[in-house]
Amino acid sequence: MSNRLKGILAAIAAVIILIVIFVTPAKTVIVRVGGNIISPVCSFFSGIGNSVSDHFSYMGKSKTVYETNKALEKENAVLKNKLKAVTGLESENKRLKALLDLKNDYADIPSVGAEIIARESGNWFTVFTINKGEKDGVKKNQPVLCDGGLVGHTTDVGSNWAKVVTLIDTSHSASAMAERSGDYVQIDGEITLMGGGLCKMTNVSDDADVIVGDVLVTSGIGGVYPKGIVIGTVSEFKKDEEGTGSFAVVKPAVDFKRLNELLVLKTESETK
Repeated sequence: MSNRLKGILAAIAAVIILIVIFVTPAKTVIVRVGGNIISPVCSFFSGIGNSVSDHFSYMGKSKTVYETNKALEKENAVLKNKLKAVTGLESENKRLKALLDLKNDYADIPSVGAEIIARESGNWFTVFTINKGEKDGVKKNQPVLCDGGLVGHTTDVGSNWAKVVTLIDTSHSASAMAERSGDYVQIDGEITLMGGGLCKMTNVSDDADVIVGDVLVTSGIGGVYPKGIVIGTVSEFKKDEEGTGSFAVVKPAVDFKRLNELLVLKTESETK
């Protein structure tokens, strides 16, 4: 017999004894005796009743706490999503403001904002496609910039797209000069450096005043880039493989892994 069934039978027995005691004529004696018997029984079942009541009260409170926690978790998730959206908008606004400032810096040259829509497989940060083309006034060999500095220039152009080759690509070359000294140098993409987002400086004359830390800008020579666009900084000098000369490693001002909004300068460039 289970404990639950035993408890039910004991409760029924207790009720029957109480009825007999209070309806029997000799109830004075019986009450005294019966009371002595029933009192512990009643106390026992009263304790059980209180325990059961406390148990269900606890269960009710636990359920309420659980439901409250679930509601708070849901509210927290909603707030996190809202915060993420607000943070995203703030970041976008910051980038757009930087692009607007850049546009103002080149107010004397017609320009158009653009976004990257595709990247070349295998060299995803050296060549990519933007969402502006001939219908927007974009042509081949026009400079592409971001708020950091020079990105590269347009190559193939369609009606609503254009490909951009960056200054770290092996096919890219540009005339530059050291901003501090004004000495002219050449900036080229290098296969051993482009994986790290770097390029190299060559054609440095023996008497050129170029040192580590110098900022390099476009020289205006070559018919593609206007003068004065920031390219990057000289980070170190190295000997070439033959050991007959040296070149400098250049760290571009642009992070090619994190390009977003771009600006195309609609110049009338010479064919490169």
